[in-house]
Amino acid sequence: MQKGVCHRCLKENRFMKKEVCIVCGASYCYDCVLRAMGSMPEGRKCVTCVGFRIREARRGKLGKCSRLLKRLLTDSEVKFIMNNEMLCEVNQLPPELVFVNGETLSQDELFKLQNCKYPPKKLGPGHYWYDKISGFWGKEGQKPCQIITCQLDVGGHIKRNASNGNTNVVLNYREITKEELWMLKSAGVPCEGRPHFWMSEDGRYQEEGQKNEEGKIWDKTRTKLVCAVFSLPVPPGSKNPSGKEVNGEIRDNLAQKSIHKFLLVGYDKSGTSTIYKQAKILYGIPFSEDERQTIKFSIRRKLFGYLAILLEGREQFEEESLLEKRKSCVINRSGPSGDTIQIDDTTIYSIGVRVRAFSDWLLQVLQSDNSEAIFPAATCEYAPFIEEMWKDTAIQATYNRRNELQMLPRVATYFLDRAVEISRTDYEPSDMDILYADGITSSNSPTCMKFSFPKSTQDDSLDPAYRHDSSLR
Repeated sequence: MQKGVCHRCLKENRFMKKEVCIVCGASYCYDCVLRAMGSMPEGRKCVTCVGFRIREARRGKLGKCSRLLKRLLTDSEVKFIMNNEMLCEVNQLPPELVFVNGETLSQDELFKLQNCKYPPKKLGPGHYWYDKISGFWGKEGQKPCQIITCQLDVGGHIKRNASNGNTNVVLNYREITKEELWMLKSAGVPCEGRPHFWMSEDGRYQEEGQKNEEGKIWDKTRTKLVCAVFSLPVPPGSKNPSGKEVNGEIRDNLAQKSIHKFLLVGYDKSGTSTIYKQAKILYGIPFSEDERQTIKFSIRRKLFGYLAILLEGREQFEEESLLEKRKSCVINRSGPSGDTIQIDDTTIYSIGVRVRAFSDWLLQVLQSDNSEAIFPAATCEYAPFIEEMWKDTAIQATYNRRNELQMLPRVATYFLDRAVEISRTDYEPSDMDILYADGITSSNSPTCMKFSFPKSTQDDSLDPAYRHDSSLR
């Protein structure tokens, strides 16, 4: 693509400000930025570049808004996009690209380095050396460029040739450079011969093997003047010198992204699995296909269990209805003609032959010890009977008296109202179905989930009945 050309509309204007994608480097004019980058959930990236790592050459531009965006968007929108650009996980510096004292950093070590009191400036991929005793920091093979927080447990042990010094003067295991030697001499440190010194972060020094500790070299004005002449670092002041944006509000937000681990432990029916499922839905973590299949089979098994309780209640209500009917009639009493009065044994709770056969089978299976072996295979085989049974007037009459069935839990109403839908072969559980269902998996083994803070909740997208149902809360 020719320089100065918008990658979307292909119009060429070298003098027009353009916004550049931090991943692929494509540039867009004022009219094409929002069309090409959308809502910028990860900062200034093309829609097709979302989810990819940024170009390391542009890491220094992260969080620094352009004039074009300020003209195009409101201040709050710009701030939101810049925060996303800085805090997005995929935009963070990969720890495996940073080497300190010859060793690659872990994620925890990189986090410590970036969030210490005095972090390195413009940290990017590369090889660095770090004097943990004095806090001196620099690129491998070069003189120190900064003094950072000391005693950080990052990287390996510093090497003698870390800064390619050739002065025969060793400071905290490292042979110093000529510029550092001049700085020590200006501070009055005797450097004749091949001395080895220890120096702490406050500038106190002593020669190896000696007990006497000398004064602080940083208290001398001439030392700081020499450092200014030879571009050597001096200890940072009370304020953080590494920049307001990265280590101010943005660093505080990064600290909030530190890893927190929560262990949920509870006895059966205590609600730990419900909290687990709520977190998954609220923080946008999808359920795996295995989890959904397991929960679907569990829902169907529970549905058959609720139907069995309903069928047992129907038998009880039918017996009570027949008893009342017999009491209201005179049994074996002869009429004027001398004929015996016959009593009709059918009531509103009487069911047909097909439904009775299914009812007898279901009750027999659930009373046996091999119900786990029969389900979930039987759910597909007997699914057509569910719709026929649910439309039966006797079942509906029993369902209307479900409050009298003590064995039927409150959550059963949610699934029984959708019994026909759940029994169909193409049924897939919704998020609400998963929330109402018992448990996570068919086993009681530990389950792990990872999610990030902060993230806006999605309460408005949930069913109002769920938000106000005390049994689920």
